[in-house]
Amino acid sequence: MIFAFWRKRQDPRQRSVDAAYRAIVVAARQPGLYVRGAVPDTMSGRYDMIVLHLWLVLARLKEERTEETDEFSRLLTERMFADMDGNLRELGVADTGVARRIRHMAEAFFGRLRAYDAAAGDPQALRRALARNVLGDEKADAAALRAYVDAARRALTTQPARAILAGRITFPPIDGSAS
Repeated sequence: MIFAFWRKRQDPRQRSVDAAYRAIVVAARQPGLYVRGAVPDTMSGRYDMIVLHLWLVLARLKEERTEETDEFSRLLTERMFADMDGNLRELGVADTGVARRIRHMAEAFFGRLRAYDAAAGDPQALRRALARNVLGDEKADAAALRAYVDAARRALTTQPARAILAGRITFPPIDGSAS
């Protein structure tokens, strides 16, 4: 009841960021990613899926870059790190350990963004980047994961930036069929 008051006063932009982040997390938890995509069902694997889906959204927003999309991208990234911070604390990690782990997560996050951005135009380079960063071995079979990323990129391209900025994001299921 007390939180209902806070929600009413919350910045509408933050509500949109929260809705977008929820869509990213829901997509990142698709069981098919861990079965068909061979993503390890571990904390690291789940983090990698959140990072991958966040990258997909950030890349889409870069296509129509404005001050508003840049701000939304920044807030969305901050939202992810706030979630990671909260998750670590719920797991009982001490304050000093949280800061260290968040620093490592940030390094991994920005490294993956650079790798995915660099590989985005080359299907084989993207497959290798996914295999290396998500599956832990550049030679691993990341074909299903790359096919999913391609389908997600196509799906996001059809979604207006305005809808994404409102927190309305739809990702396809891993098999690529419409959802």
